[in-house]
Amino acid sequence: MATNPFRQPLPKSGVITKARLWLAKENGKDASQGETRLTVSQEYLWFGRDLSVPLAWVTQVDPVGPGFRIVWEDRVSGRPEGAVFCIRTMFGYNKKKRDQLVSQLQNLAQAATEQPKPVAVVQAETLTTCEKCNDMQTYVIDFDWIINVLVYWVRKPDRRILCLNHAAHRFRANLFFNAVLGTLGIPGIIVTPFLVFTAGRQPTKAGFVSPALLVLALLVSVIPALLLTTMIVLLILETV
Repeated sequence: MATNPFRQPLPKSGVITKARLWLAKENGKDASQGETRLTVSQEYLWFGRDLSVPLAWVTQVDPVGPGFRIVWEDRVSGRPEGAVFCIRTMFGYNKKKRDQLVSQLQNLAQAATEQPKPVAVVQAETLTTCEKCNDMQTYVIDFDWIINVLVYWVRKPDRRILCLNHAAHRFRANLFFNAVLGTLGIPGIIVTPFLVFTAGRQPTKAGFVSPALLVLALLVSVIPALLLTTMIVLLILETV
């Protein structure tokens, strides 16, 4: 079992419920930002494959407009987090299914607080260490990994608990991964350089990444756009 409570593998058995959810705005209405698959066991809930949350950390599950909100406490960094979802139909929202799911999640979250916690959760709450080594000075960091080839586009979130050295290594790998594989199609050839720059600003200020490395990653990310622009200019010149 993974030691990172946010990166637990999806279970092959023991699943209590699954639901197809749409990302929603604060008023509970569809945000037009895509969907995710909710999977729930007795110990965790998963948003897709990319984020797991211990049920014992869930503090609130309430209806919001036609949708509902899930709030949990990140007990590694001590901050509250949450997200709003809805369940769509062809012409509206399935509030009946929403109410059933809300009630079920409330009961499961309450039951989880009365049961022994998973080892990964206990460790995260009492003695958090880097998931790559035993360093006790850790950071909870969210990465985005982008792949864009032709018209295929995927952006996967990745939450890690890492020490300074392993966080710096992953930041560097993340920047150059996105700069290369996130710019080989549409919309990445235009969008990803901005995402690389935005994602690299805070780590650079915090000392995880050097300014020179960020500039290099940014230059790599704009190469496809520069090549495409050059090809277009040459084609235009040939027709003149």
